[in-house]
Amino acid sequence: MLSRIRDRASGWIAWAIVILISIPFALWGINSYFEGASKVIVATAEGIEIDQQSYQQALAQQQRTLVQLVGRDLDPEFFASEEFKRQVVDQLIDETLQGAYIRSRGYRISDRELNWQIQAIPAFRTDGIFDSARYHDLVARAGLTVTGFEEQQRRQAAFNQVENGIVATAFVSDSSTDNLLRLLRQERDARYVVLDLTNYWDQVTVTDNDIEFEYQENSDRYYLPADTRVDYLALSVEALAAELVLDEEEIRRAYDANADRYVQPESRSVRHVLVSVNEGAGETAV
Repeated sequence: MLSRIRDRASGWIAWAIVILISIPFALWGINSYFEGASKVIVATAEGIEIDQQSYQQALAQQQRTLVQLVGRDLDPEFFASEEFKRQVVDQLIDETLQGAYIRSRGYRISDRELNWQIQAIPAFRTDGIFDSARYHDLVARAGLTVTGFEEQQRRQAAFNQVENGIVATAFVSDSSTDNLLRLLRQERDARYVVLDLTNYWDQVTVTDNDIEFEYQENSDRYYLPADTRVDYLALSVEALAAELVLDEEEIRRAYDANADRYVQPESRSVRHVLVSVNEGAGETAV
């Protein structure tokens, strides 16, 4: 599935996917962690609870994102798999920890910087100019509100500050650089010979005992599954009847030749009726 996602990730769809996947699931707000005492808790990270509602929202958003990227032919069973659900939970935990760290360190971004970053996203541009209608449409199709999306972008920008700080201050020692360069530049000399087996067949003698021993020792290599060849002819009464043309004379001859098949023996139904008359009654009375 990952290869299909890579192949399909191009154009404005790729930018939309980057927006939807790279940003948090809009679940870092502190209010969403402590609403109601009876909610089902899916996971806890640094004392912050991730409830069932947040988990379901994350599942739905991730499903929409993958369907937009891969297409409707994505196997629905993938979304019901434990692997997919586990990935979403892990993502929520990571984002919760990241959000807690960012808030504790006071990372933030101004409204002006946020607007500039959103307007610079190619997916929201038409002919190189930011298109507000397109922006609202794509955000709505992703199942988000503009306010929620901008809050996600604000948090992502704050996280990028942390990430950029780590990258900017990272360094590699001279010895590590030298070792890497040596690995990249190293070369190997290799020689090989191609042998034509036909040149050696006449020099080999194989006895029946050798063949039998080889077969017994490696019988699995010579085993083939059962195979059956079947020849059949499919006849369709409807198809034959459609091609059959009969005239009245042919029908009459067929009937006369098989009259016994169409004639039933004579049968009669008899009922015995008794009438009571006085003893000695005459014929007229009867």
